Amino acid sequence: MSGPALLTTADAALLAGVSPATVRDWQRRGLLKARGRRGRSSLWAADDILDVEAQTFSRDCSGRTSTR
Repeated sequence: MSGPALLTTADAALLAGVSPATVRDWQRRGLLKARGRRGRSSLWAADDILDVEAQTFSRDCSGRTSTR
């Protein structure tokens, strides 16, 4: 049994349709936790990225909160 697919910040951003800075912002805001490291780079679980992306953009569309 293997673990979750791990993505670099750039790949995670592509998956979510956001910039790498947004992925790092999600981490700073406590919405996302790195699952590993490769050198100095954080690695992210694809499922975590998609969950945060869905939560963030569903809130934006409802007008309740902003990602900024």
